[in-house]
This record gives sequence, structure tokens and C-alpha cells, in this order.
Amino acid sequence: MSRQEANAEALPFEDGAFDTVMSCVGVMFAPHHQAAADELVRVCRPGAGSGCSTGPLRGSSVRCSRR
Repeated sequence: MSRQEANAEALPFEDGAFDTVMSCVGVMFAPHHQAAADELVRVCRPGAGSGCSTGPLRGSSVRCSRR
């Protein structure tokens, strides 16, 4: 496991670079929640898992799942 600081809305990784991606309260602090969630999905390989853990967001409809 490793950690790297990066822009949540423009992750510096290729499409499908990871088997699993997890964001713990990171997405909720991004200016554009959905863009950050989309990036988590983008960097997961097809069929892999991604997850978001956030606090309560009023009016947010962020989806963090494979499309």
C-alpha cells in the first residue's frame, strides 16, 4: 500500500492503473465532488472495486461506481 498526494479531480495515473481505489473523506473536500468520484472509477481496472467514505453532504448526489 502506498500514499500519494494529488489533485482529486485529475489523478496522475493511467486508466485502469489499480486493482482497488479508496478515498476516505477526500472526495467531499474536492470542489467538484462528481469529478473526483469519476477519477476514482477511471483509475480502477475494469471489474475492480472503488469506494468513497464521506461525511454528510447536503444536496450531494455523488456516485462512485463503475459505469
